[in-house]
Amino acid sequence: LSLDVSGSGTWNAPQLRGQFAIHDGNVDLPSLGVRYGPINAHARFVADSMVIDSMVVGDDDANLSVKGGLRFAHLSQPTMDLQIRARSFLAIDALSFLTIRASGNVHMTGPLLQPVLTGNRLTITRSVIYFTDLVTKDVIDLEDPENAALIDTVALRRQGLKNEFSNRFLDSLRIVGLPLHVGTDVWLRSAQANIELDGDLTVDKDRKAYFLTGQLNADRGTYTLQVGPISRDFSVDQGTVRYFGTADNNPDLQIQAYHQVRTVDGDDFNVIATITGQIRAPKVTLTAPGRDISPRDIVSYLLFGRSEFQLTGSQ
Repeated sequence: LSLDVSGSGTWNAPQLRGQFAIHDGNVDLPSLGVRYGPINAHARFVADSMVIDSMVVGDDDANLSVKGGLRFAHLSQPTMDLQIRARSFLAIDALSFLTIRASGNVHMTGPLLQPVLTGNRLTITRSVIYFTDLVTKDVIDLEDPENAALIDTVALRRQGLKNEFSNRFLDSLRIVGLPLHVGTDVWLRSAQANIELDGDLTVDKDRKAYFLTGQLNADRGTYTLQVGPISRDFSVDQGTVRYFGTADNNPDLQIQAYHQVRTVDGDDFNVIATITGQIRAPKVTLTAPGRDISPRDIVSYLLFGRSEFQLTGSQ
């Protein structure tokens, strides 16, 4: 990093001159599970502003480029006006939680610690949403006074886990009507399901709350029905995941998958598993289209290839 800057004027009307550059830099954001780099940038100080001539994070295959600048109309309250272009950029990689690779153009404006993000459209590809962990993950707010007695702040500082600038910046970031296109190779994944999604959402964020609106389509994938030690794999052939812009981000599910049963008598028929409800409390209904078979017999055919009446005592 190199910095050569001189200043004059007043606190409320600074006059700055000089240059700023970064060569082969890196930054870790543990809360997002990523290490951004290499970072190469060059900027100029002109009057009350820092003008970014070029800034690239990443390599030729996946990167984030930034142009624009910061204005120091009041030295302690900088404002930003940044044009950001992403290309297959790994924005988040939280193990067993969320992996996001994004491409597109966004615009970030406003105060440094109260920024606003807008854009035409972001496209995500080669990404994964682990919905089991999204449901079960418990997050403790380190800044909540009620949790103060439970937290050893000295140990946190020693481990480098305290809530620093990156967390405050992300928590205060506001997103307004950002269109998000879910493209190729994006998966909804859990211990029982692996479903490819596509579609379009609108993303809003206020403080720490995200709001998603729109519909994703489930085009293909697998669903595993686990009954005790026995499992049966179903093939997903259609479905939707619908978000309604609520703060809990608990979308409605309507996903259909099928499994072909072969009975001990040599008969074949399809069992349809329909997954409905919400992502935090899904329900599975089993049916056999064109057949008058009770739900208990459907399970029996799935597991043993015969009806419940045909089972022996040991089964």
